[in-house]
Amino acid sequence: MRKHLFTYLIVCFGFSTINAQSFTPITPKSIAQKKINQKLLYAESLFETNLAQALSIIEENLLIAIDERYILEEALAYRILGDFNYSLTNYNLGLSKYLKSLKIYEKEKQSVEVLNLYKKTGETYKALKDYSNALKMYEKALVKARFFKKPSKQIEINYWIAEIYYAQGNYVKAKGKFTKISTETDANFRVDLKIKTLIGCFDPYKTRVIF
Repeated sequence: MRKHLFTYLIVCFGFSTINAQSFTPITPKSIAQKKINQKLLYAESLFETNLAQALSIIEENLLIAIDERYILEEALAYRILGDFNYSLTNYNLGLSKYLKSLKIYEKEKQSVEVLNLYKKTGETYKALKDYSNALKMYEKALVKARFFKKPSKQIEINYWIAEIYYAQGNYVKAKGKFTKISTETDANFRVDLKIKTLIGCFDPYKTRVIF
């Protein structure tokens, strides 16, 4: 009778030794990590309304994450601090936080977060007019986007690269990128980038504001 009951449970509910091993166990550590993650995301939501409280929450939970070796929570805290400082135009400080976060995510093989950080560090280098390093980060982001097979994201990253070429005064490469992107946007429904690239293709030898 017990044997039949066990067989019934396996068939109906998938209770087996293999499935049981696939379950992620809930431990005090995982609960603590989840709470820190939630607090950090809450702090991020406070940026526009209560910056002092947001920074206090992040500082407190970052120290806990470092002390307890909660690696991904530490990386998240650095990323959020990077965003805060970028928004406040504290680019050098923001960059240092982004790079700390990126280093952890790369080590932990968190590909989605790594792609996001390549973009953010690229933007920060660009804001600092360090176009060489901005280009390196965008090119790394492009490799990741190709790996994920995301054509729309690839177009977007190529647009950032075209902007860097223009900022460097490399107008031939910039126009080539803008022209190529303009045709690709049609197939991927990126009307927003289509408009920008058409502007970029128009007489790039004239001085204009980088959009």
